[in-house]
Amino acid sequence: MTYRVYFSRAAEDDFLSIIDFIAADNPDRALSFVDDLQKRAVEQLAAFPNSGRAYGSFRYLVLDNYVIAYDVDKTGRAVHVLLVSEGHRLWRELLDERG
Repeated sequence: MTYRVYFSRAAEDDFLSIIDFIAADNPDRALSFVDDLQKRAVEQLAAFPNSGRAYGSFRYLVLDNYVIAYDVDKTGRAVHVLLVSEGHRLWRELLDERG
């Protein structure tokens, strides 16, 4: 049975920031890249919610150069994406601030 995947407002804002960043160099690629990244994240997290590595009470998944941090609600069979960040950024600190 699959899990439902939800994106926090902050994670949605992270996707918008990624679109803006990519669009500065390649507007045509920006939306398709983020759509693909989001689709792959949803597919993997819905089917395998514990596939990411543990970080405190959270888990994270690396897709391309992006870190997707999330929380798994086993009772509600849901995954809550909390953060999407380029891997080189201090994403752990950002997650701790949001968490």
